[in-house]
Amino acid sequence: MKKGIGKSQIFRLAGEGCLCRCRPGGLLVRGEIMKVINKTNYDTRYLRSLFIKCERHEGTNPKYREVTVYESKRRRVHGRAWIRSRYIDMYLPAEANIRSIARVYIHEVGHNLGLRHSQMIDINLIDTLWLPDETVPHKPVKTQKPKLNIVEIRATKAQKKLDEWNKKLSRAKTYVKKYQKKVKYYEKRKAASRN
Repeated sequence: MKKGIGKSQIFRLAGEGCLCRCRPGGLLVRGEIMKVINKTNYDTRYLRSLFIKCERHEGTNPKYREVTVYESKRRRVHGRAWIRSRYIDMYLPAEANIRSIARVYIHEVGHNLGLRHSQMIDINLIDTLWLPDETVPHKPVKTQKPKLNIVEIRATKAQKKLDEWNKKLSRAKTYVKKYQKKVKYYEKRKAASRN
């Protein structure tokens, strides 16, 4: 086993030269696109940021990389990539450690860059100690709203409207009586003033 293998050693040992040109902060540069198709219960944003951190750490460019994440039936993280391509398939078990995901992802990026297994170091020698030793969080569980009883809601609204209109009707009846009395009163006054 080789000791002291650090970041971007996977590419240095392959004879590609050191590709490590880590940018400060490791931020995604404007206009760079990485597509992550997540078919698991893991948080997609978290996976995307992990993959971008790996690319930044190794000095590669995630532009136009397309990563599809599947659930693994095995108990370990494994992947598949095409030589000189932009496609990577990642297979994650029920509980996946960030460091093991990073190791496999960096290995698969090596394939995308045109490297074969004989040209790369062993996947277990890839340094991922710069990442925290934790598992990938799952997608937040959406709480389902209780199903509304539409008939009950509409019945309540209809009763409210009926009460409003009954109130208006009773007020209208009161006003009709009031003005009927006034009309009678003024008709009597008119008749009295003519006589």
